[in-house]
Amino acid sequence: EKARTHYDAKKQQNQELLQKLKGLEHLEKENAQLKAESERLAKELQHTALQATESELSLKNLTSQVRVLQAQLDFSDRQLREQGKVQAALETLKGRETFRQSSADISTDSLDLNTSDEGQPLNSTSRKSRRSMSEPGPVESSKALPQKRESLESLYFTPIPTRSRSKLENSIDSIGNITLDSGRKALSGRRRTTQLIN
Repeated sequence: EKARTHYDAKKQQNQELLQKLKGLEHLEKENAQLKAESERLAKELQHTALQATESELSLKNLTSQVRVLQAQLDFSDRQLREQGKVQAALETLKGRETFRQSSADISTDSLDLNTSDEGQPLNSTSRKSRRSMSEPGPVESSKALPQKRESLESLYFTPIPTRSRSKLENSIDSIGNITLDSGRKALSGRRRTTQLIN
């Protein structure tokens, strides 16, 4: 009976030890799983850290690129403004040159008109017409000269009788008076016309 009790006690201890051992094995497995999980998490953490550093570097690169692009944009904006100012200045200069050319053309046209008006005034036509009306033409004067010469020669070289001489003298006196009166009238008429014109 003692041996049986001792055997039963040992068997029970062995079972307890086996249960403990199984528990330890289970704990070891769980520990291994937890260790693998921790390693996986560590690797993921390391990967995320690398991603974070890479993203930070990419962010820095992007910020630098943005700054460069902003500087280029500012530079191009300045160039466009300067080009716009230069173009506006050129347009104003072109406008001034065209205005000067147009004013110069107008002045030359006005000078040409003035010179043409001065060269041929309006009174010239009236004066020419008056001269043409008052003065005889060269053909008429050339025709009148030989007639005057013939009349003078006939007066000087033809004998005149006494009766006809007295008649001629009277007629000459009357003609002289008439011509004097007509000359005076013409002078007074000219004075009146000059006074009216003035």
